[in-house]
Amino acid sequence: MDNIIFGYLIIWTIAAFVVGYIGKDREIGYWSTFAISLLLSPIVAIIVALISKQIGGVASNGGNGPHRFKGKWDEAKKAEYKGQIETAIDLYMDTLYYLENDYKNMKGEFEMKRLDLIVELKAKVEELKSKI
Repeated sequence: MDNIIFGYLIIWTIAAFVVGYIGKDREIGYWSTFAISLLLSPIVAIIVALISKQIGGVASNGGNGPHRFKGKWDEAKKAEYKGQIETAIDLYMDTLYYLENDYKNMKGEFEMKRLDLIVELKAKVEELKSKI
């Protein structure tokens, strides 16, 4: 009997970690979703997380936190301004990498902004390559 209860606790805890991941990009956040999942149930936590508003768009957060592309984009513009073309190209490519890999499954308007920005940055890289 104790082994069955222990098994349920392990499964419940693993489910809480997995469900917490659903809340990581939402206002509720990972740890709050995890706590609700542990204390109430993973099903309740999923519902609460999905009701919670999704945070951030492509051009928000000033380069802090999960929006790593913004910091690289600012550095790229600065290098371009200084005439450091090869450095600017590398930094624009870093920006593209983050936009293409860190922002999957965005919804509606945010996805359109992300795709427009990717096209714009690819054009910028080609423009700078032609200057070398």
